[in-house]
Amino acid sequence: MKCVDLKEVQHLLMNWVDSTRLANRDPKAECVMNHGQVEGAMLKVVGQRANKLHHVERLVWPHLVSGELLRLIGGHCAALQELCLACDCQVAGRDEDENTFTLMAGNGTWEDDVARALSSLYGRVPGNFSVTKPTGCPKLRKLILPHLEDENGIAASSLACALCVLPQLEYVSGIPMMSALMKFRGKNSAAKSIKLRNIGDHDLFMRRPSPNVSYLKEILPRLDSIDIIASPAITRGLAQMFPNITTLKIEWPDFENSTKLFSNLVTLDLILDYRGVWQLLRNLGKHCRALKSLTLRQPSLLVSDDHEEGVAPPKFATLEHFHLFRSSFIEFTAFKNLMMGCTNLKKLHLTLSNDRNYIVDELGDALIRNVIPYFGVLESFKIESLYRYNLCMHLNCTLSIDTVRCLIKHCPNISYIGHLDSWDVVDQDIEKLMEEIKQQNLDLVVQ
Repeated sequence: MKCVDLKEVQHLLMNWVDSTRLANRDPKAECVMNHGQVEGAMLKVVGQRANKLHHVERLVWPHLVSGELLRLIGGHCAALQELCLACDCQVAGRDEDENTFTLMAGNGTWEDDVARALSSLYGRVPGNFSVTKPTGCPKLRKLILPHLEDENGIAASSLACALCVLPQLEYVSGIPMMSALMKFRGKNSAAKSIKLRNIGDHDLFMRRPSPNVSYLKEILPRLDSIDIIASPAITRGLAQMFPNITTLKIEWPDFENSTKLFSNLVTLDLILDYRGVWQLLRNLGKHCRALKSLTLRQPSLLVSDDHEEGVAPPKFATLEHFHLFRSSFIEFTAFKNLMMGCTNLKKLHLTLSNDRNYIVDELGDALIRNVIPYFGVLESFKIESLYRYNLCMHLNCTLSIDTVRCLIKHCPNISYIGHLDSWDVVDQDIEKLMEEIKQQNLDLVVQ
């Protein structure tokens, strides 16, 4: 067994726990199941079969992460090459149940416990550097961790040590990597370069000092991915030192003025803080000809009315995945013109804000019917909102079952449609639709 993927199992368990807790909110109840108990049960089951983990090369455990889990992995997964301990889904978990996990931590908070346990992956006890050969996971190439704010620097120090003894390490996320690389410089000043292909740091409180960008340029010759949230000066300075990168995930509100610098981009994820994005889209279509995945966070999708040429659709001949995250409103003309230029779009994902602006928002069945002709190769259509209704008791998503039928009829490659639980549909519509899919034997997943 070379791969162990527990993602779906954990999602099912956590959704079950959440629904159980919501249905039984008795303040006097005792022995109520929580995420901490689920984690303990899973660790017990895996621990009893730890002898079968020696040959595992890929392990996916995206939720319910703890220091005990890392110690278990470090002690039994000698062949491990890829470890994924994070997920980008919206399943409730540690963030909403922090107290449970803080109580479970062996020493201090949950985050400190995880940070201290990282040394298990490269076979070192914190503070002991007498061992020259790592005994944890010496073949580790990819490490994906849940976000660690790392106020005390424990995780960054641990990663610096890991870089000294894990020569194959190519990808790390969840740890403040700029701080870790500066500490690595102090531990191994003779190193000319390392194999890391990414750098990530979410400094949400803007407290960390500026890194030595020239050193990062020298030590990371293979860098092709940047994922940082930091002060504008750090973000711009770092990104501009690596113009040939292919993946860029940053907060850069006026990025439309810098698209020429990043002509090799394949994946772009931008935080925009509710800015208009039309000029940005036009510049991306003009300068980033290889772009395949585009995510815009907190944008307002509307056409600029400053001049007539602003209405001209941007051209994205290579774009396959477009994600508009928590958009406050979507304008009919802007959305239509954007879809006209995305001739090879395969995945369309809209995550709607919970405070939708109904004065200007025009996302509805009529808009989808209007852009259907441009969905010739569309495979996945996903529109979701965390809450079905906003504070004014208006639906966050007004799409109906008519949109689903329209997609099925006009998109021959469609294989996924979701999340209908936040649409303007009722159970009877869903039941009838599922029966039709079954009768027509369609290869389609509807959620």
